[in-house]
Amino acid sequence: MSPRCAYARLHRLAADSRRLCAATPEAAEQESDLLISLHKVLSEIQLLKRAPQSEAENELDEEANGKIGCCYCEDSCVKQIVCDLVCFLRTDSQFVQHSAVNVIVSLSEFMAESGGDWETIFSSLNGCLELAISNILSCSSTSPTGDGQKSVCVSSSEVVKPDLGDTNWSVVSSMVQIYRKILKLVKQDYEEKLVEVYLKHICSWISYVPWNSIFDIILDQNNVDGYPESYDNKVLGSKLEILLMGNLLQLFCSLADQELGDYSETDTSVELRHQALGVIQYLVPLLSSWCLRNQRNGNSLSVRHYFKHKLLMLMVRLTAEIPIDSYIIHSFLELLHEYFEDVLNQKLTQFEVASGVCLHDSPFSRSTYVGGVSEGSQQHLQRLAIFLFLKCIVTLITLKVETNPRCVCAESLGFNDLGVVCCDTRKGLLELYIWLQGQHPLDTCADYETYVEKCMIFSSSFLQLFVNEDDMLFQVLLQLLNLPSNTTQQFLEHKYRFQKNEWDIVFHISNIFNPMLLFHIFLAKLHYDHHMLLDYLISKDIGSSCAEYLLRCLRRVCESWKSFMHYSYGKDSTRSNNKKRKTVPKRVSEKSESETATMWERGEAFKQAKQCLFSLRVSVESLHQRRLFPYNAEVLLRRLRRFEELCLTEEGANDLV
Repeated sequence: MSPRCAYARLHRLAADSRRLCAATPEAAEQESDLLISLHKVLSEIQLLKRAPQSEAENELDEEANGKIGCCYCEDSCVKQIVCDLVCFLRTDSQFVQHSAVNVIVSLSEFMAESGGDWETIFSSLNGCLELAISNILSCSSTSPTGDGQKSVCVSSSEVVKPDLGDTNWSVVSSMVQIYRKILKLVKQDYEEKLVEVYLKHICSWISYVPWNSIFDIILDQNNVDGYPESYDNKVLGSKLEILLMGNLLQLFCSLADQELGDYSETDTSVELRHQALGVIQYLVPLLSSWCLRNQRNGNSLSVRHYFKHKLLMLMVRLTAEIPIDSYIIHSFLELLHEYFEDVLNQKLTQFEVASGVCLHDSPFSRSTYVGGVSEGSQQHLQRLAIFLFLKCIVTLITLKVETNPRCVCAESLGFNDLGVVCCDTRKGLLELYIWLQGQHPLDTCADYETYVEKCMIFSSSFLQLFVNEDDMLFQVLLQLLNLPSNTTQQFLEHKYRFQKNEWDIVFHISNIFNPMLLFHIFLAKLHYDHHMLLDYLISKDIGSSCAEYLLRCLRRVCESWKSFMHYSYGKDSTRSNNKKRKTVPKRVSEKSESETATMWERGEAFKQAKQCLFSLRVSVESLHQRRLFPYNAEVLLRRLRRFEELCLTEEGANDLV
């Protein structure tokens, strides 16, 4: 069958289905008939995708199509098919809506595989979405322009507009779902041209949708009579609106997924995607308000938990995919404090930290509940919240911006002399210090041994939170390597210009997140198994981040060998008169975690780490020589060999003693 006749046949089937839908759109008894008619359209599309029909069948089809057949162009047929199918989205039946969504997605897949014009599909979808939103806005008392509402999308003038009648949020929600399902197809082996078309049109409607107007309508519609009409008391409660918010969050998370970035290879695709993510970035505060402010009407704790999970995931992905400026960082930090303070400040040792408490299929799959909330999902939220918090803090501290000597932020924090260290750096340090004080208070009255012991226990508990999530584990370790320390040249040079309490902040952060300490704990959490390190290094997903972490750590180890050995043996050869400034523990007492204590007893940390890294060098070298290692391992091997040399030198020195 020729492409034009195929689309004409689909047009006829879709038109017949639409007439049935228009006759009784809300009649429950017609649900089965509507599903059958949609199934016919879907079956026809699947038949066309599998194989063309014979010439004899083509002639019969063309004769049966009559006036509605090949005399129409492909674009016109496709536009009308999409509009006919969109009409099903306003029915009351969720099954009919779901079926219509799948038919439209299948049609777009057929057009992509057969070389059809994707522009037609998306211009039609954008136009229908514009009409649906415009109808909702024009019917709302909050719409300032009524029927004259400004167009949402630029392509609507080219589209045959369906008769959507009294549109509700289910139409908009279902169309968002269509975009997300098509995005899954885009992530497959699709040509770059198709990726560009998708990104161009989705960027169009994301940029032009009047989000503030939609936000006001949703909250006004759910305001309860007799309930104060303040902003804080407006709620998101309707099931349709909750579904819309869920679909939007799913779509935005998928757009921010790094996997999609791998398919955006051309400059145009990259620019379009970054443009869309830039808009989403500024929508995050609105989405958070929509989803998390005083939800009441039938909005269960599990729904709120799901929204928290998706919002955190979205912010984490956004910070990884596009550059974030100071405004966005401050905005995300405010959202963390406003909506995620409970999980952010939850004690790391509140739940039993064990290897069994990890995610496999879903953050909501664990059966153990604490206070009505899944323990596994609560820990997952905590992991996301802390990771995002640290990402924002480190970015804030390392931002390269012009210092404003009259910055209001600095005055509010009580810091002076901004010519030395940027205001953002100071704010980041203070934010991190306040969080650490909530998790692990700096007890100035305690003896140093007790303080160091607590630092090591906290560092171990902190790393345990991430150790079962491989992708986050190395990302958070790399972030912590960027934190300043009391030995960083920048801070040593300007130490005399810090206020006393500011220097204590840097000192406290340095002790808890000391790179040498964390490297020892990291190896101990892996039980010094070099096979696990090798698996990380050759992994397609985390191999590069693991290699980067090992390279940076080994470089620091080789450059600061004494510091590494101090943590290994629990000694401090650079001991000064000021005991408070001593940065390494003598040993961990029996009161600390047994695993942490064992690591430092009798130099076990050094012995185990040495054997692990020696074995890793042998394995990597063997694979590299046989050209089986997935990338060039020369730099890593040089660092591992240098580590061996220092270990042998250390052993020789000990033998002489």
